[in-house]
Amino acid sequence: MTDYNAHPHSSEDGKLTIVHNGIIENSVELASKVSKLGYSLTSETDTEVIVHLLDHELKTQGEGKGHLDAFCSVISQLSGSWAIAAMASGLEGILISRKGAPLVIGRSRDSISVSSDVQPFYGACSEVAYMEDGDNLLLTKEGIVPPTDHETPVFEPLQGVYDEEDPGNFPHMMLKEIHDPNPNPPLKCS
Repeated sequence: MTDYNAHPHSSEDGKLTIVHNGIIENSVELASKVSKLGYSLTSETDTEVIVHLLDHELKTQGEGKGHLDAFCSVISQLSGSWAIAAMASGLEGILISRKGAPLVIGRSRDSISVSSDVQPFYGACSEVAYMEDGDNLLLTKEGIVPPTDHETPVFEPLQGVYDEEDPGNFPHMMLKEIHDPNPNPPLKCS
């Protein structure tokens, strides 16, 4: 792994930033398209292709179109699976998309958040909405904006309590999982 492949990826002018989990299966074809549009690819990751496509769409879309319209146009060009979050200068919100990868929206009295798992919302959010496959949304402080003729996800109360595991001598669970030998190996059938 190198710094230039690390997330987030930003547009050349720094006004657009994207994080992405998944695989864009047609990234080679899209990289060729992006290059023909005049963008320079500086990483080896498929995420960079998305940021350049969105940058181009935002700069060239028709009158009356907004960030969500541009985002949906770019998403329609992708093949594969993903959870994507994008932020743009001048946009009071986060653009999100889900296809084949989990994405959950958490809401509290004074905030709205997004994560690939419900676990981080325990203790921080009172409600969650599980995005449907194919959803493209704009999250704002005021709520969720779906594309025209699409439904807004339904929130449900966040039930239960997450009991955080003990990291032991490590500062957090990720380091424990990396460095601590598995104390309970899986059972083997012979």
